[in-house]
Amino acid sequence: QRAPDESEQKALIDDAIREEIFYREAKALELDQDDTIVRRRLRQKLEFVSEDVSPVPEPTEAQLQAYLRANPERFRSEARYSLSQVYLNPERHGPRLKGDVEALLGELRKTGGNADASKFGDAFLLDHRFQDATASELARLFGARFEIALRALPIQEWRGPVPSGYGVHAVFVEKREDGRSPTLQQVRDEVRREWVHDQRQQADERFYADL
Repeated sequence: QRAPDESEQKALIDDAIREEIFYREAKALELDQDDTIVRRRLRQKLEFVSEDVSPVPEPTEAQLQAYLRANPERFRSEARYSLSQVYLNPERHGPRLKGDVEALLGELRKTGGNADASKFGDAFLLDHRFQDATASELARLFGARFEIALRALPIQEWRGPVPSGYGVHAVFVEKREDGRSPTLQQVRDEVRREWVHDQRQQADERFYADL
């Protein structure tokens, strides 16, 4: 936050002159031609210019409400689960798997929700208990089939076998909260952000069509 001294100012001027000379020489040699990086940068700068030429107006409440009604799934809250799971490795149990699952469920049902899942089943890298986990988180960890199966399981009861990307599980769903469609007040900032993004894309397409 101070002015440059004489030597610093000279160094800045020398560097600016060097940059200008190299820029002119590069242009004279047509080094900007057929260069992917230069082409991308020029495209990017033109896109920035188009945003200044065609700014997106601030949406009205009516526009945001209509956008939310037209795109309910984009803003719907995810289902959430609190659960315990016990893993059985199919390779280890082989043809006994079905019977072993039934025996495991019998043991777990004796203690219900108080069962310590970590003391049953086979070794497993993931946690045995999940609290308020989202559907997408569980699908990422266990696979989509596992999360889909959870949607139909009864609450407060050990059930199985539930398939996953690893094998099969006995699962106790303690609590399940289904996804809900929020009000505009609850997700206004997110709706506004998505509306502006869509409007920007439409404006970019119009600018491109005009060109």
